Amino acid sequence: DPKSERTFSYYSLIIVLVLLVPVSLLDILIVVATYKADSIPKTIKLVLINLFSGSVILALGLIIIFIADVILSGCRCGEPSDFVCRLAIWSITAGGASRLEFVALFSSLVFAIVKNREENVKLSVFIVLSIIFWLISLILNAPVFIPEVWQITFIGGV
Repeated sequence: DPKSERTFSYYSLIIVLVLLVPVSLLDILIVVATYKADSIPKTIKLVLINLFSGSVILALGLIIIFIADVILSGCRCGEPSDFVCRLAIWSITAGGASRLEFVALFSSLVFAIVKNREENVKLSVFIVLSIIFWLISLILNAPVFIPEVWQITFIGGV
């Protein structure tokens, strides 16, 4: 039904314009402001920047999906490329996973600061943990780029 397709297209466009783009821009502004703020301790700055960067990656994947919805429901142009779909799903899963990890890391950091005082919290430990968490988020969600995994998981309807 063309009317329901247009309605869905409008809905997707509204989600992008009213929710995802403003939230992404706000997250980017928060990353920049946090980076430039001299009053924020470096360990807190590191974790917050990573947390909000994960949000931007997650939002990017959602924007790709909703923009694809707008395009596909407004035309008879066929399916989007596999790569675009894979990139969107990877962005959502990797961004979501990184957010979970960095919320846990931020909680651990606050606990460490409260228990041991800020001076006793080692920046190097949180740099290493941040690198490990990004590797976990990015690599463990990368199988979506393997054709066999993609076909079994998404094309096969499993």
